[in-house]
Amino acid sequence: MKNLNFKTSSEFNAAYQAFIDSSLSKNLSEKFRVKPFFEQYEMLRKVVLYSTYFIHAFAVATSFIGVYFFAMNIIKNMWLSGIGATLFLVLIEWLKRLTIPTAIKEWLQFKKVRVFLICAGLALASTSLLLSYFGAHTTIQVGTPTAALTDTEPLRKDYKSRIKDLQKSKREIKATMSWEGTLTPQGAKAYNEVTKQIGQIESQMNTYLNRTDDENRQIKEKHATSTDKMSSNFSAFTVIFDLLLIVAFWFLEYYDYRSFTEFASHVEENTSFEVPTESKEVPVATDNSVATDKNTFSLNIMKDLAIKQAKSNIAAFKAKLSKGEGNEGTNQQGIERWLNTINEMENLKEVADLNNECTL
Repeated sequence: MKNLNFKTSSEFNAAYQAFIDSSLSKNLSEKFRVKPFFEQYEMLRKVVLYSTYFIHAFAVATSFIGVYFFAMNIIKNMWLSGIGATLFLVLIEWLKRLTIPTAIKEWLQFKKVRVFLICAGLALASTSLLLSYFGAHTTIQVGTPTAALTDTEPLRKDYKSRIKDLQKSKREIKATMSWEGTLTPQGAKAYNEVTKQIGQIESQMNTYLNRTDDENRQIKEKHATSTDKMSSNFSAFTVIFDLLLIVAFWFLEYYDYRSFTEFASHVEENTSFEVPTESKEVPVATDNSVATDKNTFSLNIMKDLAIKQAKSNIAAFKAKLSKGEGNEGTNQQGIERWLNTINEMENLKEVADLNNECTL
């Protein structure tokens, strides 16, 4: 018969306590802790930053052979060509690092397209891509060992040595087995036998050499095809690798932008306002009430401008909240701060108006 057990304590208390005390709990707490952007992606930023320098070095290395050979055709000096090629390639990579990140930063901060920086960056990047592509192709072609071919010369020498010995035998037969310049029947038979052997050896040699030449030709063709394919793949890899540098630049600039704006107050400067002026000449005040009116009018203008600027800042903070940009608490504090500023300006205007009425 099945029994029903009623438990009065949780079975998971011990497991819960063990989990709380474990290193896994600490690691998971750290993993799921809400972190600001700069902290969450700090390690990734370091990896990407170091990778950019590796990509620069890789681009210089792959482009070096092509530029070096080009310089050698002009300078005709090994050391000067090597130094010149290295300096030229390092200059290109350095200029890429100056122009491309700056263009990205300008877009992120001001949403402006800097035509000069973009054109310069594209020109430098295109030059680097072409040099890397052709340099990598040349590097593989030059650095790949030649095809392993069968050497026919030793066997050719062996065949020729055997033929030479048989021809010597023919001369001996002709000298020893002749009567009055004519071969005896036995000598003619031996002579013909040696001649037949020479023909067989020559036929074997030709067959072997022809077959070996065909095999070597096929090996050369396969090697050339394999080398071309390898050089093309490596060239394509260098192009992709070089393009990753632009992606890395974008991430590094976005990391800085996001890390800063997450805590910074977003303020849009507004300098396009015009201070209203009187179109008619205002006579010099000879009465205190007139002077007070002018002072109150000037103060009200400045307060109106301050209120206008505060409203603009409030709109900017609200826009950041709606887009999910920056820290929500920081944005909310900014809104409250500028609302307080508006209230203070409104109160000052009311006090100024009351003082003006009392003066009148």
